[in-house]
Amino acid sequence: MSCDASYERLMRLLSARGLEFLRQRIMDLPDPVPTGHDAVEALAQTARLAPVLSGLRGHRSPLEDIVRRRLSGQIIGDAADAVLTGRATGSQRRLVLAGGLVAGDDPLWRMAMLTLAEDGDLPIADRLAAGTHDPDVLGAAERLVATPVPAEAVNAARIDRFAGVLAQLYRLGAGRPRFADARSYGAAHANAMRFADWARRRKHVTAMAQMAFCLRLIDPGHDLSDLMSEMIGSQRPDGSFPAHAGFSTRDQRLEEAVKPTLVALAALHIVGWRGYSGVRAAMPDRPDRPLHRCRTLFAAAIRDRIEDWCAEYPLNDVLRIVAAMTRATGENWFMRCGLQGVAPAEDAVRVLAAEIFGDAHAASQARSTLVLTALPAAWRGDAQLRWLRGAAVVLKPPGPTMRQFPARTGDAAGFDAVCVDLLQCQPVAPDPDLRQAARRHARDAMMASRRPDDLTLTAAAAYLGRLSRMAQLFEPDTEMPKPAWPGVRTDPRPGLRRPA
Repeated sequence: MSCDASYERLMRLLSARGLEFLRQRIMDLPDPVPTGHDAVEALAQTARLAPVLSGLRGHRSPLEDIVRRRLSGQIIGDAADAVLTGRATGSQRRLVLAGGLVAGDDPLWRMAMLTLAEDGDLPIADRLAAGTHDPDVLGAAERLVATPVPAEAVNAARIDRFAGVLAQLYRLGAGRPRFADARSYGAAHANAMRFADWARRRKHVTAMAQMAFCLRLIDPGHDLSDLMSEMIGSQRPDGSFPAHAGFSTRDQRLEEAVKPTLVALAALHIVGWRGYSGVRAAMPDRPDRPLHRCRTLFAAAIRDRIEDWCAEYPLNDVLRIVAAMTRATGENWFMRCGLQGVAPAEDAVRVLAAEIFGDAHAASQARSTLVLTALPAAWRGDAQLRWLRGAAVVLKPPGPTMRQFPARTGDAAGFDAVCVDLLQCQPVAPDPDLRQAARRHARDAMMASRRPDDLTLTAAAAYLGRLSRMAQLFEPDTEMPKPAWPGVRTDPRPGLRRPA
């Protein structure tokens, strides 16, 4: 069967029938779909495939609009919250992986994706879908798709695992992996051919569609005539595809037909539209800098309360929230709150130094607005006071703090102490337990920001200061800032300096 224009039109026609089946079944669901509904899994699978079809078509697939009508951001948000708090079910994890279609720039979803990418208990395909760049995971994925499988060991589950990993390695059509061994491409192709033969002999429609998609990923010119002929002949009158080929006119339910229909649509698209067009991303970008986003959203949530707090609280507390807002927004909140020319007492200076440590811009704003004359006599031996004063700060070697931390991951005060200590140390890759604790604390801050009228100044300052420290430690800027004062050079970690 040659891949001519009429053949491509046939593939597109069959795709349209499959899309219509999904549209009808999805629109029959409740609006909105409850979190525990039986069709949530089907919606998650559909949401993961919709951007892939858009990438293959070169414009937005109708499937994206169909899914958005029933898959709400609330369902994804609840699933992301469950992942961050360590109580997620398998279904909720799959919802998070499918959330890119509706979650947008929600930082909780982005942090949940990063959590899944680091979860060693998840299947390799799911960790790849979450955006992991772990060399060990990538190496395991290459071995999985390249290792020959004996004929007696081939089954539908093994083919499904192979197809999931290979598709993610190829970014669902948007890219090509860089295997450590060039022979892995040929080995993966040989496995796919062997699996395709198994699927044809057993008339397994899902496996046939998966291998048709994988073979075109590896070799865009591969002849799929036999596979596609077997597969398209099994399409039901309602437009769906069954798990196994065979004549039937029975309409299928969404839950039983969603997987074979979706993988058949992927195969029809990669043939009918001749592969990924590059116009739209076939998978969401790797989640990036959600802690910065949390800090920005929290500062915006409490912005209108700052003036009232400044009138109600003593100067020590006011300096904490003003310093935190200056650090979070980049604006001079010392000036905005009428503190120009104010000379804080020694205890207030210590509070300010602790809150502003690590941020060169905020320290410069404080020095230019306040009168910092009440420095303790021994300020030169205190890193935080030296930072506030504008003197060079010498970074310490990383200590054992990070290794001691996991025992108290739920302790906010202990977590803050670890972060303050790390800010005074030379740059080091944070421990996974520490990163996960940071995401949980960021989640707590975002929950609190949804009720800003219930926040006190003390709580708001603690949340915002913690978010700023976490953003600096776990999501450092790629470009080094200019020195805030003469005679020092920029350290590889933004905001920290070593003597020139």
